[in-house]
Amino acid sequence: MVAFPIPVASPRVACRIPSIHAGPAPGGQVLTRETADSDVGGGEGHQVFLFNCDCHSFAQVIAQLLKAVPGMTPALAEELAWRVHTNGLAEVYRGGFEECERVARILGEIGLIVQVL
Repeated sequence: MVAFPIPVASPRVACRIPSIHAGPAPGGQVLTRETADSDVGGGEGHQVFLFNCDCHSFAQVIAQLLKAVPGMTPALAEELAWRVHTNGLAEVYRGGFEECERVARILGEIGLIVQVL
């Protein structure tokens, strides 16, 4: 397992990202099945990926997705939480850079591990 730093908002929690079966594509982007299946955000250019960890409950992840992602529904938040849990990561939002940064910042408020590409 590879340890990643946790956002400052949650310094007491130590999350770990499990190894996943996706690797960097040419250009450095991580490609998974979810990349083509993203249901949230309509913009082009940037993506927000949420990584699995063992330190948050499904309820916490779902609540934070509902808070962070414009247009998120409870059913879609639950589906994305399962994708993250099952595959190690999932694309949870696609849009402009500033909006992706905003979504990632809100997801990271509770220590969720995110990356904007």
